[in-house]
Amino acid sequence: MIHIFSCFFIYFCYLENSSNNWLNVFELNNQTIISIYVASLYFNCVTIFTIGYGDIVPVNINEKLYLSFFLIFGNIFYSYAISSLS
Repeated sequence: MIHIFSCFFIYFCYLENSSNNWLNVFELNNQTIISIYVASLYFNCVTIFTIGYGDIVPVNINEKLYLSFFLIFGNIFYSYAISSLS
């Protein structure tokens, strides 16, 4: 699941033709696809495990909508995991 969401986060950078996305803001647009994927994977792991943000943040509206959906998904997943333990 994290792989799929990481690919979506990268995809949302290419939806708009503007330079207002997380790849350009954090100067990752000229990096290899592996570096971009690892940065996206890191962002999604930090989000899903509710650790926090700081170094990579969503910039445009598509990325913020994606993040809102992903946070809701993460909360549902986390709640289900905790409730199944008891």
